[in-house]
Amino acid sequence: MKKRIMKGEIITLTNAEYQNAIKSDDVREAELSYRFYWGQPHYVMWFNGIIIHSLKTYGAFEKHLNKLITDWHLKEMTEGE
Repeated sequence: MKKRIMKGEIITLTNAEYQNAIKSDDVREAELSYRFYWGQPHYVMWFNGIIIHSLKTYGAFEKHLNKLITDWHLKEMTEGE
């Protein structure tokens, strides 16, 4: 995932499949990207349209990402979703 983000790809994660399974409509979405802020590169994590993390190292980013995925049952969206 790190290489994809660093190449400029924006990765979208959602919990829609989980919400459908439990018959709920509390769908959440996260976007992951690599951007320059204040002249510095950052791994950026958006959750429901709000930046929740902007980190300089992938290790710190991955730690927060794993927690977000676990807490919200997120999976990467595929084409057509």
